[in-house]
Amino acid sequence: MILAGLLFSVTGLSALPIVITVNNPSFEITTGVNFIPCGLNCAVSEEQIPQWTSTVSTPTFQSGQFQPGPTPNQFFNFLPDGNTTAYNNGGPTGGTISQTVGDTVQNGLIYLLTVDLGSRLDFSPTAFQASANLVLTPLSGPPIVIPATGTPPALGNWSEYTATFTGTAATAGDSITIQLVSSGLQGNFDNVHLTAIPEPGSAGLLGLVGLPALAYFRRRRTAR
Repeated sequence: MILAGLLFSVTGLSALPIVITVNNPSFEITTGVNFIPCGLNCAVSEEQIPQWTSTVSTPTFQSGQFQPGPTPNQFFNFLPDGNTTAYNNGGPTGGTISQTVGDTVQNGLIYLLTVDLGSRLDFSPTAFQASANLVLTPLSGPPIVIPATGTPPALGNWSEYTATFTGTAATAGDSITIQLVSSGLQGNFDNVHLTAIPEPGSAGLLGLVGLPALAYFRRRRTAR
């Protein structure tokens, strides 16, 4: 009876997402960042985003944090989470804002990345060329890129993009990197989250009992 009860409890864990820590997920941490006014109640930085890495830090205003001010305004109808977003002017040669999380791939876990991508009101609809990726990097061999997919947002709005993959014996131990990409002017990003759920019937479920990282996943959405 005790064994049966334990197995029932462990099986129940399959419905509970594991929240994987993404540092500064909504870009609200601005410690040490110098913001420059860009209009009424608007401010922008051109520095590395705290706890993220950018490959497009030069020339001026290629990536950083953007505070468009109270919405609706000249840039967006609303903001997904908080007052600060990230922007990336990758241009035709591309560029990334990225973060490698502390967790590595575990066999039998289904991973889900969600990130909100925005389209500025003051830009042409064709200017939206933003995207996001999950990148798995083994100790040896080429990385695996999993692109996020979603519906491009209307001007002034945001749209949730998602990327998912299932950890296997072959990818177990690979590092996991989140990439925020833009090949045009301009990519805007907010509200980045990464979770994992055990595959139904996965033997690896037993190893998750007692993990402090186990929590219910709750997406915070600002009222439209």
